[in-house]
Amino acid sequence: MVKSDEENKYKLTLIYDGKTDEKEITIPLHTFKGEDGKDYEATKCGTVTSVVKTRYGAAMLYPCFTLGGGKLFILKYDNTSENIKWQEVGPIKGNELSPSFPPLANHTATIGDNFIIRTQTNPIEVYTEKVGYKIINNISDLRKKYATETLNSEFPEYIDILGSYNDILLIGIPLHKNEGTELYIFAVKDDKLIGIMHRTINDIEMIDTAGNVVSKYNVPKAKALIGENDVYFPNVNGID
Repeated sequence: MVKSDEENKYKLTLIYDGKTDEKEITIPLHTFKGEDGKDYEATKCGTVTSVVKTRYGAAMLYPCFTLGGGKLFILKYDNTSENIKWQEVGPIKGNELSPSFPPLANHTATIGDNFIIRTQTNPIEVYTEKVGYKIINNISDLRKKYATETLNSEFPEYIDILGSYNDILLIGIPLHKNEGTELYIFAVKDDKLIGIMHRTINDIEMIDTAGNVVSKYNVPKAKALIGENDVYFPNVNGID
């Protein structure tokens, strides 16, 4: 999906059995009521950040931010009728959407036709078929058990979405230290932990579900990347 120079217009490319179908689509106007009780036009305070192919065409993730808070929408594009339908996800309570930590394209993974997005607390899985969401609460529990030091960091650490592989979700928690940034990566399938990778400044450790280091690789981070991640995974919009 590529944004056009014209406002609210996109080029959507769908591939079915090797056949390419390109459509020029226009996001229709939609007005919603914010948390402050005021009316807002979605296309003025939000944008498409991710897209996934569905059985009927495509579903688009559309977050909006206003002075009253954040709203999350799913836009359903029907490839037969070429209509686009707005549906609101939520209200999302307890896992606040924030303009300072939005679900951008390169921080949103997909599993099946659902989106996995970051929030200020636990990630959430956004369903596109029957529009709704589920909080992935066990990430906080995994963090407390396997990455305790991220809770006591000098800097506030966050839970981020790194990607997915088939039905395995990859979630990261950075750890900022004076000598550089480390990274804990949790591989989760069906809400269950299947393994951990710990990226330190000098090594990569593979950790099992019992918390034991089962293998270790001496791969120092490049000095130019001491403050940045050097581990990437597929299936995040923008860096597939």
